[in-house]
Amino acid sequence: MKNTILILICVSANLVNAQHIIFATGGISSPQGDLKSGFAQTGSAFEIGYYYQFKNNLGVIATFRDQSWSTKVEVNPYKAISFNAGAIYSIKIINKFFIEPKVSIGYSNVYTPATTIPHGPDQSAQSASPEWASSFTYLAGIGLRYDFKVLSIFLNGDYTSASPTFKYNSNTIKINQSINSLNITTGIGFRFKKAKSKE
Repeated sequence: MKNTILILICVSANLVNAQHIIFATGGISSPQGDLKSGFAQTGSAFEIGYYYQFKNNLGVIATFRDQSWSTKVEVNPYKAISFNAGAIYSIKIINKFFIEPKVSIGYSNVYTPATTIPHGPDQSAQSASPEWASSFTYLAGIGLRYDFKVLSIFLNGDYTSASPTFKYNSNTIKINQSINSLNITTGIGFRFKKAKSKE
């Protein structure tokens, strides 16, 4: 019973001293692997998110990200729209300056522009229209955060990966493609704490 009470006290203390952070970032996205070999060029990444940071610096994070990569041969770009949730940990380096590793998983909806695909017994090239496909996605990254009174500025680097399967020719042709990227973003956030109730 005493152990249970101690655990509840510790949890309550963490919740009372926790802080909320809402942020928005943007920057460059460098295609990797299949995406790069598919003629994608360096593009953009924009993200909005929220994380709840406990007193012990561990936090939970949720993000919405929009990425796009232009191509050398098509007008329409590759696109990836992702929703992720995961964990983040803030390590204080000096006063108001933190380093923050993070990992998250989620769902990504990916758009590929018009392309050519192998078709028939001789595997001859056939044009294919743009397609959307969905996939599990993950993110691993690290960031720097500097706090002002209520605002924070961020500099982040991360790696994202998804593997959607695109379906062509009335679903008779299925092609799995890795959509991987290295991203560098910067932005601003707003921090606030839950007000303590007055007795």
